[in-house]
Amino acid sequence: MQGLWKSVAAVAVGLGIQAAAATGIAGTVVGGQVFIDTTNHTFSGALGSALHSADATQFIGCYTTGTSVFCQARNTAGTLVSCATSNAAHIEAVKSMGDDSRLFVRYDGGTCTSVIVYNHSYWESR
Repeated sequence: MQGLWKSVAAVAVGLGIQAAAATGIAGTVVGGQVFIDTTNHTFSGALGSALHSADATQFIGCYTTGTSVFCQARNTAGTLVSCATSNAAHIEAVKSMGDDSRLFVRYDGGTCTSVIVYNHSYWESR
C-alpha cells in the first residue's frame, strides 16, 4: 500500500510541476515599438503594440487590393516609410495578417522587396 501512495504522490508532484511550468508561459505577450531602419531599408513591429502604444504617433500595417500591396509605418520619432508591390507571395503574406501579427518589411525606394508576416499568440493583440 505504501508503494501505491508513493506513486500517487509522485504523480501529484509531477502534475504540480507541469501546472507551474504552464502557468509561467501561459498568456505571454510580446510587444515593442515600431522600428524603422532607414539605413538598411527595413521596418517592423506588431500591429497590436503600435495600436496600444502610449503615443499617438506610431503605426504599422499593410493592405492589399488583390493585385497589389501597400505597406506603411511611422515610428515614435515621426519617421514615415512606405512601399508597394505586386509580388504574389507578398500579397498572400498580407492576406494572412491578423490581430496577433507582427510585420517585417524590406524596401528599396518605394518598392517592397520582402514582406514577412509573423502570426503568433504572443504578439500583442489589436
